[in-house]
Amino acid sequence: NVFIEKFVDPNELSEEEAADKQRNDAINIAYSADGVWQALENHDNWTTYVERQGEHVLSVSFAEGDTTYATVVVDVNDEKVLKVQVD
Repeated sequence: NVFIEKFVDPNELSEEEAADKQRNDAINIAYSADGVWQALENHDNWTTYVERQGEHVLSVSFAEGDTTYATVVVDVNDEKVLKVQVD
């Protein structure tokens, strides 16, 4: 006898994969925000730090050591930049 235990969507991301995708999307949206590229000009060793602010809202900081060059708050669902702070 054959029975179906469950249906699986092969395109559905695991929880970890979905979190990684959301993080990467946030970085890409933030990098394209006005002033970010210019703030990172002449700085080669910056790193991104992503923090969750809400279900679909994340803040992305571009920093090197103790110096933060820009922080961008994005809504990854709407693919929108909500706030930009360039230091």
